[in-house]
Amino acid sequence: MQITPLPFANYRRVPWRNGGGQAMDIAAQAATAGSADEFTWRVALAEIDRDGPFSAYGQGIERIITLLDGAGFDLDVADSPAISVRERHMPVRFRGDKPTSCRLQDGRCIVFNVMHDHAHSAQLNIITPVPNQPLIFSPPGRTTVLFCLLGSFDIKFEEKAHSLKPWDSLRLDLAQGEAPLLTMTALAPESRLLLVGFEPAEEAALHAG
Repeated sequence: MQITPLPFANYRRVPWRNGGGQAMDIAAQAATAGSADEFTWRVALAEIDRDGPFSAYGQGIERIITLLDGAGFDLDVADSPAISVRERHMPVRFRGDKPTSCRLQDGRCIVFNVMHDHAHSAQLNIITPVPNQPLIFSPPGRTTVLFCLLGSFDIKFEEKAHSLKPWDSLRLDLAQGEAPLLTMTALAPESRLLLVGFEPAEEAALHAG
C-alpha cells in the first residue's frame, strides 16, 4: 500500500472549467486516451460564491457533494427534481453529465466535491469515532481518500502514524487483492472523518456478487 499525505496547505487552487468559481484540487486519476474528460475520478474542494451553472462534464460522470461551510444551496438538475444541499456533512449524489445550476441560500459556501466516470464506483462514508479509542478499518476502495472534516486524527499503519488536522487528507493506493488494516484514532470530541473509496466498476461488481 502506498500512503500519500495531502495537507490542506498544499491543495492546488484552480478555476472551474466554466470559469464560474474556484476549486482546490486534492487528488485525481488521469483519464485514459480517448476519454471525454481529463479524469476518471477527482476529489476537490469547491468554493461557490454566486448563483449560476456548474461546469459541464462528459457522459457518465457522477458527482457527490458534501457541504462543509455556509448556509447551503439548491441545485436544479436537468430532467430531475430540485436537490436541496442545506445540511453540513450530508453527502448528496447527482448526475454530473446533466446541465446543473446552483441557487445559494445565504452567501458563500464550500463543498467537498467527488466526481467519477462510469468505469469506477465511489463509496463515501462519514465516521465519528469515540475519542481516543483506536478503531481498526480497511480502505473501502482500490484508492481511498481520507479527509478530516473536524477535529484531528492519527492514522496508523505498520507502526507509522500520519496526523490529520481539519481539511487535511491522506491518499491510500492498494495493489490488486491487497486488504490492509489501519488504525484511526480521533483526538478530539468533535472529530469527524470522511472516507471516499474508488474501485474499478468490474471489481466492485465482483465484490457485490
